[in-house]
Amino acid sequence: MPAFLLIARHIKHNIVKYENKIVISLLFFFFIFFCYLSALPKHGDFWGIISPGIQNGKTVYYNPFIGIFFEFWYKIGTIGYRYILFQYWFMIPFLLMLLFFIIISYLTLKNKWITFICFGTFSFISIIIMGQVDIWCVFWIYVAIILALKSLETEDNLKYIFSSVFALGLSMQLKPFGGLIFPVFFVLFLMILQKKSYAKFIKYNLLFLATLEFIFISILPSIIWPLFTSPPSGEAMWLFGLQLAPVQFPPYHTISIWLLGYVIIFYDLWVNSQSNSKKPLNKLFIFYIFATIAWFFIAVYSYAQWWILLVPPLLLVLDNFEYKINYVFYVFISVLFLFFSMQWGDIFIILKYYIPIFSFTYLFSSIVVTLISAILLIWIFELRKSLFTTVNEESIFINNNGVLKKIAPILPAFLIVFLFLSLLIIGPIFIGPISL
Repeated sequence: MPAFLLIARHIKHNIVKYENKIVISLLFFFFIFFCYLSALPKHGDFWGIISPGIQNGKTVYYNPFIGIFFEFWYKIGTIGYRYILFQYWFMIPFLLMLLFFIIISYLTLKNKWITFICFGTFSFISIIIMGQVDIWCVFWIYVAIILALKSLETEDNLKYIFSSVFALGLSMQLKPFGGLIFPVFFVLFLMILQKKSYAKFIKYNLLFLATLEFIFISILPSIIWPLFTSPPSGEAMWLFGLQLAPVQFPPYHTISIWLLGYVIIFYDLWVNSQSNSKKPLNKLFIFYIFATIAWFFIAVYSYAQWWILLVPPLLLVLDNFEYKINYVFYVFISVLFLFFSMQWGDIFIILKYYIPIFSFTYLFSSIVVTLISAILLIWIFELRKSLFTTVNEESIFINNNGVLKKIAPILPAFLIVFLFLSLLIIGPIFIGPISL
């Protein structure tokens, strides 16, 4: 046997033998790298989030929950810290939430290598470049999905159902993205309760209580801190209002593309939930979570920092749907997303401190957005086809436990590291944080 084959077998054997240790070591390395990047310049929105505003002589918070937290964090951080550490001090909460997200992902995913998606382009833009609180929403949405899936595996369904709703409500305390997928949770819980021997009256009351719990937890900050609260007016609420505006009375006569697709998705979900076919409920649930979130980014020209919302369904799709095309779709989406971010002028200024950037014309940026939307749309149809057919496709990888299959999801992460090599040479101390 050739020597190189023996070496390859030896390397493969050691990778399989020490797989968990290798994954944990690499995850630790990537997290330290993200901590390093946190000392570099941040977008102006970051400073707006961590600093309360003053209107008419009164402190006003974007959200009472995060406003009060950062005011407390601010008072601690101003004790004896220089400016460069001052910025890093405010990045610590985002980094810790990312760390919790990574740990939960590692513990729950069957394929541990997929956890590296947590360091992909979506997290890089949202956390490192923008310094956004969306990681809070993403973390609790992921926890809610995991708890909902757990309710399918045990007889003690109610405990996990109400815990899942509680976690989803926590995600709503900052931005309303969790509300997008609550109907999917509602239908899943209805399907679970239909299999129980409860009376219909009890089943519907349990669903009603779950809905009330979701609403109550979502608005909890506004109940606790009414003096600091104003009607929802954040960018997320504004964008949702813009999408709903076309269905109002004249002069708005048109139909919202986003709302139309949203209704079609849930009609499809409802029809399939009522069928008697033996479709796996966990895959059905994950698919419609992914379809709902992906459709939002297809139909709405949203801010770049919000795309981290795709990470939870991406993790679960790649971990539960054994199809080669899923990895291809992910690689294309994650790479194109960098170009999508480069077309935003305000982000463009900051990106040059991290990676090589390109100046795009309006035409080229439109092409990028169209490509991303097309790939996401095709991905939705491919997943649906794989879910509702029994065709067994051959894997693009060696076998179900092949090394290549486990390494493939981290390729985009290595691409990010490659793009950041110039940053490692310069070092943050020569650049210093700036505020726009």
